[in-house]
Amino acid sequence: MNGRNTLISIIIPVWNGAAYVGEAIASVLQQGMNTEVIVIDDGSTDNSRDIASRFGCRLTAIPRSGIAKACNAGIAQAQGAYLMFLDQDDVLREGSLRALLGAFLQDDALQAVAAKALDFISPDLDPEARQKLLPRTAPYHGLLTGAVLLRRDASAIVGGFNEAYRAGQAVDYLLRIEQSGIKYTKLDLVSVMRRLHANNTGRTMKNAQYSDYGAMLRARLAGGLGNG
Repeated sequence: MNGRNTLISIIIPVWNGAAYVGEAIASVLQQGMNTEVIVIDDGSTDNSRDIASRFGCRLTAIPRSGIAKACNAGIAQAQGAYLMFLDQDDVLREGSLRALLGAFLQDDALQAVAAKALDFISPDLDPEARQKLLPRTAPYHGLLTGAVLLRRDASAIVGGFNEAYRAGQAVDYLLRIEQSGIKYTKLDLVSVMRRLHANNTGRTMKNAQYSDYGAMLRARLAGGLGNG
């Protein structure tokens, strides 16, 4: 594309994600774009690493440290001009990377682009489990890092993921992108599908999530961005 560096580094933090991470990785590779997939295995005890290796991803294993630290480890390895952080259980929609990158190619000053996410209930769940889930019925901005493409040099302004957060790190990071002063735009398209299943972080770490959101609010009331 016009001789520019268009390599996109897709960072996927994984912890015991064998059930879904293969589909997440495949959704990146099927984009047909210039990408590197960096999988940071956060102390998995299942075969997540084996699955990532089969796809030829760049794979690094770290001791169990949490999603934020895994994302930061991925940033340190990234070679691309653009960054995206995709959850291990989510799926990029066809053509989404081309649409997000296209916004940058039309505006050299642009530093971050956000599209929308849409929930879906994982098809492997039985009817009883499905009834317990409440997907959002409309696309939405602002909750998934997998819907955002960030210029690599802008990440120095935004800062890394706050490793003090155990469940709220994604929302904190997205808020800091919006509040950092970089040029940022939102697209009216769905770029990523958020998988709902029994082990979503919002369900298994609900208390930690509430605690993190409270800490974010206090940081912002105090006038900080909370990037640690």
